[in-house]
Amino acid sequence: MVVYLWTTVDTAVPSLIGLGMMGLLQVFSASDLIALSMGAYTVGIITATAMLVDEVSEAGILKKAAQWFISRPVVAGRPYVFFFSFALADFLVGMLIGFLFSVLVFVPMALGVCESIGVKKGEGIHRALMVLIIWNSSFGQIAAPFNKLVNLTAISALQSMGYSVTYAAYMRVLLPCTLGLFVAGLLVVRFVVRPDVAKLRTYDPGVVRAEMKAAPFNRRQLYLTGGFLLLIATWLLTLFDGFFALATYFNTVGTAVTALLVVGVLCFLPADGEPVIDLSRALANMPWKVIVFLWMIYLTSTGMSMEELGIQTMLVQLLGPAIHGIPPALVVLLGLVLCSVMTNLMSDAVSIIVTLSVFLPILSSLPGSTIHPVVFGLAANMISQIGYLVPSSSPICPLILGPQITVKQGFCPTLIITLAGILLGFLCVMLFS
Repeated sequence: MVVYLWTTVDTAVPSLIGLGMMGLLQVFSASDLIALSMGAYTVGIITATAMLVDEVSEAGILKKAAQWFISRPVVAGRPYVFFFSFALADFLVGMLIGFLFSVLVFVPMALGVCESIGVKKGEGIHRALMVLIIWNSSFGQIAAPFNKLVNLTAISALQSMGYSVTYAAYMRVLLPCTLGLFVAGLLVVRFVVRPDVAKLRTYDPGVVRAEMKAAPFNRRQLYLTGGFLLLIATWLLTLFDGFFALATYFNTVGTAVTALLVVGVLCFLPADGEPVIDLSRALANMPWKVIVFLWMIYLTSTGMSMEELGIQTMLVQLLGPAIHGIPPALVVLLGLVLCSVMTNLMSDAVSIIVTLSVFLPILSSLPGSTIHPVVFGLAANMISQIGYLVPSSSPICPLILGPQITVKQGFCPTLIITLAGILLGFLCVMLFS
Protein backbone atom coordinates (compact mmCIF):
# COMPACT_ATOMS: atom_id res chain seq x y z
CA MET A 1 0.00 0.00 0.00
CA VAL A 2 2.82 2.40 0.88
CA VAL A 3 4.47 1.86 -2.53
CA TYR A 4 1.16 2.70 -4.24
CA LEU A 5 0.80 5.89 -2.17
CA TRP A 6 4.41 6.83 -2.96
CA THR A 7 3.59 6.81 -6.67
CA THR A 8 0.19 8.52 -6.42
CA VAL A 9 0.24 10.87 -3.41
CA ASP A 10 3.56 11.75 -1.82
CA THR A 11 6.66 10.09 -0.38
CA ALA A 12 6.82 11.59 3.11
CA VAL A 13 3.29 11.20 4.51
CA PRO A 14 2.83 7.54 3.41
CA SER A 15 6.28 6.82 4.89
CA LEU A 16 5.19 8.15 8.28
CA ILE A 17 2.01 6.07 8.09
CA GLY A 18 4.02 3.01 7.05
CA LEU A 19 6.46 3.43 9.94
CA GLY A 20 3.58 3.74 12.38
CA MET A 21 1.84 0.66 10.98
CA MET A 22 5.05 -1.39 11.17
CA GLY A 23 5.21 -0.64 14.88
CA LEU A 24 1.48 -1.04 15.47
CA LEU A 25 1.44 -4.46 13.81
CA GLN A 26 4.63 -5.36 15.73
CA VAL A 27 6.58 -6.23 12.61
CA PHE A 28 9.46 -4.51 14.42
CA SER A 29 9.88 -3.59 18.05
CA ALA A 30 9.84 0.14 18.78
CA SER A 31 13.60 0.24 19.42
CA ASP A 32 14.41 -1.71 16.24
CA LEU A 33 12.06 0.44 14.20
CA ILE A 34 13.78 3.66 15.30
CA ALA A 35 17.29 2.19 14.95
CA LEU A 36 16.70 0.75 11.47
CA SER A 37 14.96 3.85 10.07
CA MET A 38 15.93 7.13 11.72
CA GLY A 39 19.19 5.68 13.02
CA ALA A 40 20.37 4.38 9.65
CA TYR A 41 23.96 5.31 8.82
CA THR A 42 23.07 6.89 5.49
CA VAL A 43 20.59 9.27 7.14
CA GLY A 44 23.57 10.80 8.94
CA ILE A 45 25.41 11.34 5.65
CA ILE A 46 22.39 12.91 3.96
CA THR A 47 21.60 15.14 6.95
CA ALA A 48 25.09 16.65 7.14
CA THR A 49 25.89 16.90 3.45
CA ALA A 50 22.49 18.35 2.52
CA MET A 51 23.27 21.33 4.74
CA LEU A 52 26.73 21.81 3.23
CA VAL A 53 25.64 21.37 -0.39
CA ASP A 54 22.77 23.83 0.07
CA GLU A 55 25.16 26.45 1.48
CA VAL A 56 27.76 25.86 -1.26
CA SER A 57 25.11 26.15 -3.97
CA GLU A 58 23.52 29.25 -2.42
CA ALA A 59 26.94 30.95 -2.21
CA GLY A 60 27.43 30.59 -5.98
CA ILE A 61 30.68 28.63 -5.65
CA LEU A 62 29.81 25.90 -8.12
CA LYS A 63 28.51 28.43 -10.61
CA LYS A 64 31.99 29.94 -10.65
CA ALA A 65 33.52 26.50 -11.15
CA ALA A 66 31.19 25.86 -14.08
CA GLN A 67 31.94 29.29 -15.56
CA TRP A 68 35.63 28.43 -15.58
CA PHE A 69 35.00 25.55 -18.00
CA ILE A 70 32.97 27.57 -20.50
CA SER A 71 35.28 30.60 -20.35
CA ARG A 72 38.40 28.83 -21.70
CA PRO A 73 39.77 30.53 -24.83
CA VAL A 74 39.72 27.18 -26.68
CA VAL A 75 35.89 27.24 -26.90
CA ALA A 76 35.81 30.49 -28.91
CA GLY A 77 34.52 29.77 -32.43
CA ARG A 78 34.37 26.02 -31.78
CA PRO A 79 30.73 25.05 -31.08
CA TYR A 80 31.32 21.38 -30.32
CA VAL A 81 34.29 22.15 -28.08
CA PHE A 82 31.88 24.44 -26.21
CA PHE A 83 29.30 21.63 -25.97
CA PHE A 84 32.03 19.30 -24.67
CA SER A 85 33.25 21.81 -22.07
CA PHE A 86 29.70 22.62 -20.97
CA ALA A 87 28.77 18.93 -20.67
CA LEU A 88 32.00 18.06 -18.82
CA ALA A 89 31.46 20.86 -16.30
CA ASP A 90 27.88 19.68 -15.77
CA PHE A 91 29.05 16.07 -15.31
CA LEU A 92 31.69 17.05 -12.72
CA VAL A 93 29.34 19.33 -10.78
CA GLY A 94 26.73 16.56 -10.83
CA MET A 95 29.34 14.23 -9.31
CA LEU A 96 29.87 16.69 -6.46
CA ILE A 97 26.37 17.90 -5.63
CA GLY A 98 23.87 15.75 -7.52
CA PHE A 99 21.22 16.23 -10.18
CA LEU A 100 18.97 18.94 -8.74
CA PHE A 101 21.64 21.40 -7.65
CA SER A 102 23.55 20.86 -10.89
CA VAL A 103 20.42 21.72 -12.87
CA LEU A 104 19.95 24.87 -10.79
CA VAL A 105 23.50 25.94 -11.66
CA PHE A 106 23.48 25.16 -15.38
CA VAL A 107 20.01 26.09 -16.63
CA PRO A 108 20.41 29.83 -15.90
CA MET A 109 23.93 29.68 -17.34
CA ALA A 110 22.69 28.05 -20.57
CA LEU A 111 19.87 30.57 -20.89
CA GLY A 112 22.40 33.38 -20.44
CA VAL A 113 24.59 31.94 -23.22
CA CYS A 114 21.57 31.64 -25.54
CA GLU A 115 20.51 35.22 -24.84
CA SER A 116 24.03 36.54 -25.47
CA ILE A 117 24.20 34.98 -28.96
CA GLY A 118 20.58 35.64 -29.96
CA VAL A 119 19.24 32.08 -29.68
CA LYS A 120 15.55 31.77 -28.80
CA LYS A 121 14.07 29.05 -26.60
CA GLY A 122 13.20 25.99 -28.66
CA GLU A 123 15.90 26.56 -31.27
CA GLY A 124 18.53 23.87 -31.88
CA ILE A 125 21.28 25.24 -29.63
CA HIS A 126 18.80 25.75 -26.78
CA ARG A 127 17.45 22.20 -27.20
CA ALA A 128 20.97 20.77 -27.26
CA LEU A 129 22.01 22.59 -24.09
CA MET A 130 18.85 21.60 -22.21
CA VAL A 131 19.14 17.88 -22.98
CA LEU A 132 22.85 17.97 -22.15
CA ILE A 133 21.96 19.45 -18.75
CA ILE A 134 19.37 16.75 -18.02
CA TRP A 135 21.64 13.94 -19.14
CA ASN A 136 24.96 15.02 -17.64
CA SER A 137 23.52 16.18 -14.33
CA SER A 138 22.15 12.66 -13.88
CA PHE A 139 25.26 10.93 -15.32
CA GLY A 140 27.45 12.84 -12.87
CA GLN A 141 25.13 12.02 -9.99
CA ILE A 142 25.31 8.32 -10.87
CA ALA A 143 29.11 8.30 -11.25
CA ALA A 144 29.95 8.97 -7.59
CA PRO A 145 28.04 7.60 -4.59
CA PHE A 146 28.83 10.46 -2.23
CA ASN A 147 25.79 12.10 -0.59
CA LYS A 148 23.38 11.20 -3.45
CA LEU A 149 19.98 9.99 -2.25
CA VAL A 150 19.33 7.24 -4.81
CA ASN A 151 22.93 5.98 -4.83
CA LEU A 152 23.04 5.72 -1.05
CA THR A 153 19.59 4.15 -1.03
CA ALA A 154 20.78 1.42 -3.43
CA ILE A 155 23.99 0.86 -1.44
CA SER A 156 22.10 0.69 1.86
CA ALA A 157 19.53 -1.69 0.36
CA LEU A 158 22.30 -4.00 -0.89
CA GLN A 159 24.08 -3.84 2.47
CA SER A 160 20.88 -4.56 4.39
CA MET A 161 20.40 -7.63 2.16
CA GLY A 162 23.81 -8.91 3.24
CA TYR A 163 26.03 -7.70 0.38
CA SER A 164 29.20 -5.66 0.88
CA VAL A 165 29.46 -2.50 -1.23
CA THR A 166 32.43 -0.14 -0.98
CA TYR A 167 32.70 3.27 -2.63
CA ALA A 168 35.71 1.97 -4.59
CA ALA A 169 33.68 -0.95 -5.97
CA TYR A 170 30.81 1.40 -6.80
CA MET A 171 32.98 3.77 -8.85
CA ARG A 172 34.92 0.94 -10.48
CA VAL A 173 31.64 -0.30 -11.96
CA LEU A 174 29.65 2.87 -12.65
CA LEU A 175 32.26 5.52 -13.50
CA PRO A 176 33.18 3.80 -16.81
CA CYS A 177 29.48 3.33 -17.61
CA THR A 178 28.64 6.98 -17.02
CA LEU A 179 31.64 8.14 -19.04
CA GLY A 180 30.31 5.98 -21.86
CA LEU A 181 26.94 7.69 -21.51
CA PHE A 182 28.69 11.08 -21.48
CA VAL A 183 30.22 10.30 -24.88
CA ALA A 184 26.90 8.90 -26.14
CA GLY A 185 25.16 12.13 -25.16
CA LEU A 186 27.58 14.25 -27.17
CA LEU A 187 27.19 11.95 -30.19
CA VAL A 188 23.39 12.16 -29.96
CA VAL A 189 23.58 15.97 -29.91
CA ARG A 190 25.89 15.93 -32.93
CA PHE A 191 24.06 13.41 -35.10
CA VAL A 192 20.44 13.33 -33.83
CA VAL A 193 19.63 16.77 -32.38
CA ARG A 194 21.90 18.37 -35.03
CA PRO A 195 21.56 22.01 -33.95
CA ASP A 196 22.44 24.87 -36.27
CA VAL A 197 25.61 26.02 -34.50
CA ALA A 198 26.31 29.14 -36.60
CA LYS A 199 25.31 31.54 -33.81
CA LEU A 200 27.41 29.65 -31.27
CA ARG A 201 30.53 30.56 -33.26
CA THR A 202 30.01 34.15 -32.06
CA TYR A 203 30.13 33.16 -28.36
CA ASP A 204 32.79 35.19 -26.52
CA PRO A 205 34.27 33.39 -23.47
CA GLY A 206 36.10 36.59 -22.53
CA VAL A 207 32.82 38.08 -21.30
CA VAL A 208 32.45 35.26 -18.77
CA ARG A 209 36.07 35.65 -17.66
CA ALA A 210 35.50 39.35 -17.07
CA GLU A 211 32.36 38.58 -15.06
CA MET A 212 34.30 36.13 -12.87
CA LYS A 213 37.12 38.64 -12.34
CA ALA A 214 34.66 41.33 -11.29
CA ALA A 215 33.24 39.14 -8.48
CA PRO A 216 36.12 37.44 -6.60
CA PHE A 217 35.52 35.04 -3.70
CA ASN A 218 34.74 36.56 -0.31
CA ARG A 219 35.89 35.01 2.98
CA ARG A 220 32.70 32.98 3.49
CA GLN A 221 32.95 31.51 -0.01
CA LEU A 222 36.60 30.61 0.57
CA TYR A 223 35.80 28.83 3.85
CA LEU A 224 32.88 26.96 2.28
CA THR A 225 35.02 25.95 -0.69
CA GLY A 226 37.81 24.74 1.59
CA GLY A 227 35.42 22.75 3.77
CA PHE A 228 33.66 21.22 0.77
CA LEU A 229 36.92 20.22 -0.95
CA LEU A 230 38.29 18.81 2.32
CA LEU A 231 35.18 16.67 2.74
CA ILE A 232 35.38 15.41 -0.85
CA ALA A 233 39.08 14.63 -0.32
CA THR A 234 38.36 12.49 2.76
CA TRP A 235 35.68 10.62 0.82
CA LEU A 236 37.98 10.05 -2.16
CA LEU A 237 40.67 8.73 0.18
CA THR A 238 38.36 5.86 1.14
CA LEU A 239 38.70 4.59 -2.44
CA PHE A 240 42.32 3.66 -1.61
CA ASP A 241 41.55 1.68 1.54
CA GLY A 242 44.37 -0.78 2.17
CA PHE A 243 46.96 1.12 0.12
CA PHE A 244 48.08 3.54 2.84
CA ALA A 245 47.25 4.24 6.48
CA LEU A 246 45.37 7.54 6.07
CA ALA A 247 42.97 6.03 3.54
CA THR A 248 42.33 3.06 5.82
CA TYR A 249 41.74 5.41 8.75
CA PHE A 250 39.09 7.49 6.94
CA ASN A 251 37.43 4.35 5.62
CA THR A 252 37.24 3.03 9.20
CA VAL A 253 35.93 6.33 10.56
CA GLY A 254 33.21 6.52 7.91
CA THR A 255 31.93 9.18 5.55
CA ALA A 256 29.14 10.33 7.85
CA VAL A 257 31.59 11.26 10.62
CA THR A 258 33.75 13.49 8.41
CA ALA A 259 30.62 15.16 6.99
CA LEU A 260 29.30 15.94 10.47
CA LEU A 261 32.69 17.27 11.57
CA VAL A 262 33.14 19.59 8.57
CA VAL A 263 29.62 21.01 8.94
CA GLY A 264 30.10 21.43 12.70
CA VAL A 265 33.35 23.36 12.24
CA LEU A 266 31.80 25.62 9.57
CA CYS A 267 28.86 26.34 11.91
CA PHE A 268 31.41 27.46 14.55
CA LEU A 269 33.85 29.30 12.26
CA PRO A 270 33.10 33.05 11.84
CA ALA A 271 33.29 34.92 8.53
CA ASP A 272 32.50 38.63 8.26
CA GLY A 273 30.92 38.69 11.71
CA GLU A 274 28.66 35.63 11.43
CA PRO A 275 29.07 31.84 11.20
CA VAL A 276 29.98 30.43 7.80
CA ILE A 277 26.91 28.19 8.13
CA ASP A 278 23.94 29.53 10.10
CA LEU A 279 22.67 26.33 11.71
CA SER A 280 19.11 27.60 12.23
CA ARG A 281 18.80 28.59 8.57
CA ALA A 282 20.47 25.36 7.41
CA LEU A 283 18.06 23.22 9.44
CA ALA A 284 15.09 25.16 8.06
CA ASN A 285 16.27 24.43 4.51
CA MET A 286 16.80 20.70 5.11
CA PRO A 287 14.96 18.33 2.71
CA TRP A 288 12.90 16.80 5.53
CA LYS A 289 10.46 15.06 3.19
CA VAL A 290 13.36 13.22 1.57
CA ILE A 291 14.75 12.24 4.97
CA VAL A 292 11.37 10.89 6.15
CA PHE A 293 11.16 8.88 2.91
CA LEU A 294 14.64 7.51 3.65
CA TRP A 295 13.50 6.28 7.06
CA MET A 296 10.90 4.04 5.43
CA ILE A 297 13.23 2.92 2.62
CA TYR A 298 15.92 1.70 5.00
CA LEU A 299 13.43 -0.06 7.26
CA THR A 300 11.74 -1.92 4.40
CA SER A 301 14.99 -2.86 2.63
CA THR A 302 16.25 -4.40 5.88
CA GLY A 303 12.95 -6.24 6.31
CA MET A 304 13.27 -7.70 2.82
CA SER A 305 16.36 -9.66 3.87
CA MET A 306 15.19 -10.81 7.31
CA GLU A 307 14.75 -14.59 7.39
CA GLU A 308 12.05 -14.41 10.06
CA LEU A 309 9.83 -12.33 7.74
CA GLY A 310 10.40 -14.72 4.81
CA ILE A 311 9.82 -12.13 2.08
CA GLN A 312 12.70 -13.25 -0.15
CA THR A 313 11.68 -16.89 0.18
CA MET A 314 8.12 -15.99 -0.78
CA LEU A 315 9.27 -14.07 -3.87
CA VAL A 316 11.45 -16.96 -5.02
CA GLN A 317 8.62 -19.47 -4.55
CA LEU A 318 6.14 -17.19 -6.29
CA LEU A 319 8.24 -16.15 -9.28
CA GLY A 320 10.70 -19.04 -9.49
CA PRO A 321 8.48 -21.38 -11.56
CA ALA A 322 7.79 -18.63 -14.09
CA ILE A 323 11.48 -18.08 -14.83
CA HIS A 324 12.68 -21.67 -14.47
CA GLY A 325 14.93 -22.51 -17.40
CA ILE A 326 15.43 -18.88 -18.47
CA PRO A 327 19.15 -18.02 -18.89
CA PRO A 328 20.47 -15.72 -16.11
CA ALA A 329 21.58 -13.17 -18.70
CA LEU A 330 18.00 -12.84 -19.94
CA VAL A 331 16.76 -12.36 -16.36
CA VAL A 332 19.33 -9.57 -15.93
CA LEU A 333 18.15 -7.87 -19.12
CA LEU A 334 14.51 -8.25 -18.06
CA GLY A 335 15.31 -6.72 -14.66
CA LEU A 336 17.05 -3.70 -16.19
CA VAL A 337 14.27 -3.12 -18.74
CA LEU A 338 11.56 -3.33 -16.07
CA CYS A 339 13.58 -0.98 -13.86
CA SER A 340 13.72 1.49 -16.76
CA VAL A 341 9.96 1.24 -17.31
CA MET A 342 9.25 1.72 -13.59
CA THR A 343 11.52 4.73 -13.21
CA ASN A 344 9.67 6.48 -16.03
CA LEU A 345 6.42 5.97 -14.11
CA MET A 346 7.48 6.44 -10.48
CA SER A 347 10.24 7.65 -8.18
CA ASP A 348 13.78 6.46 -8.96
CA ALA A 349 14.30 5.46 -5.32
CA VAL A 350 11.10 3.40 -5.36
CA SER A 351 11.99 1.71 -8.66
CA ILE A 352 15.47 0.67 -7.45
CA ILE A 353 14.09 -0.75 -4.18
CA VAL A 354 11.40 -2.74 -6.03
CA THR A 355 13.93 -4.01 -8.61
CA LEU A 356 16.44 -5.15 -5.99
CA SER A 357 13.77 -6.71 -3.78
CA VAL A 358 12.33 -8.78 -6.63
CA PHE A 359 15.32 -9.68 -8.82
CA LEU A 360 18.16 -10.27 -6.35
CA PRO A 361 16.43 -13.25 -4.68
CA ILE A 362 15.53 -14.63 -8.11
CA LEU A 363 19.08 -14.30 -9.48
CA SER A 364 20.57 -15.92 -6.39
CA SER A 365 18.20 -18.89 -6.73
CA LEU A 366 18.86 -19.60 -10.43
CA PRO A 367 20.82 -22.86 -10.88
CA GLY A 368 24.27 -22.25 -12.32
CA SER A 369 23.96 -18.46 -12.13
CA THR A 370 27.26 -16.57 -11.91
CA ILE A 371 25.64 -13.12 -11.87
CA HIS A 372 27.24 -10.92 -9.23
CA PRO A 373 24.34 -9.47 -7.18
CA VAL A 374 26.20 -6.26 -6.30
CA VAL A 375 27.06 -5.51 -9.93
CA PHE A 376 23.44 -6.12 -10.95
CA GLY A 377 22.30 -3.84 -8.13
CA LEU A 378 24.66 -1.07 -9.22
CA ALA A 379 23.61 -1.41 -12.87
CA ALA A 380 19.96 -1.20 -11.81
CA ASN A 381 20.83 1.87 -9.74
CA MET A 382 22.18 3.52 -12.89
CA ILE A 383 19.09 2.61 -14.93
CA SER A 384 16.76 3.91 -12.21
CA GLN A 385 18.25 7.39 -12.67
CA ILE A 386 18.01 7.47 -16.46
CA GLY A 387 14.28 8.05 -16.52
CA TYR A 388 13.11 11.08 -18.47
CA LEU A 389 11.25 9.64 -21.46
CA VAL A 390 7.91 11.15 -20.47
CA PRO A 391 7.12 14.34 -18.50
CA SER A 392 5.72 12.36 -15.57
CA SER A 393 9.05 10.56 -15.08
CA SER A 394 10.66 13.61 -13.49
CA PRO A 395 8.98 16.85 -12.38
CA ILE A 396 12.23 18.70 -13.12
CA CYS A 397 12.44 17.79 -16.82
CA PRO A 398 9.32 19.67 -18.01
CA LEU A 399 10.56 22.74 -16.11
CA ILE A 400 13.95 22.53 -17.85
CA LEU A 401 12.59 21.90 -21.33
CA GLY A 402 9.66 24.29 -21.01
CA PRO A 403 6.81 24.57 -23.51
CA GLN A 404 9.22 25.48 -26.32
CA ILE A 405 10.64 21.93 -26.48
CA THR A 406 7.91 19.37 -27.11
CA VAL A 407 7.82 15.81 -25.78
CA LYS A 408 8.19 14.60 -29.37
CA GLN A 409 11.39 16.63 -29.87
CA GLY A 410 12.93 15.26 -26.69
CA PHE A 411 11.69 11.67 -26.95
CA CYS A 412 13.94 10.28 -29.70
CA PRO A 413 17.28 11.57 -28.30
CA THR A 414 16.31 10.49 -24.79
CA LEU A 415 15.17 7.05 -25.99
CA ILE A 416 18.62 6.51 -27.53
CA ILE A 417 20.28 7.46 -24.23
CA THR A 418 17.91 5.19 -22.29
CA LEU A 419 18.68 2.22 -24.56
CA ALA A 420 22.41 3.01 -24.35
CA GLY A 421 22.11 2.95 -20.55
CA ILE A 422 20.39 -0.44 -20.57
CA LEU A 423 23.01 -1.84 -22.96
CA LEU A 424 25.92 -0.50 -20.90
CA GLY A 425 24.32 -1.78 -17.69
CA PHE A 426 23.82 -5.23 -19.19
CA LEU A 427 27.39 -5.40 -20.52
CA CYS A 428 28.66 -4.21 -17.15
CA VAL A 429 26.87 -7.05 -15.33
CA MET A 430 28.13 -9.62 -17.82
CA LEU A 431 31.75 -8.38 -17.71
CA PHE A 432 32.04 -8.00 -13.93
CA SER A 433 30.21 -11.22 -13.01
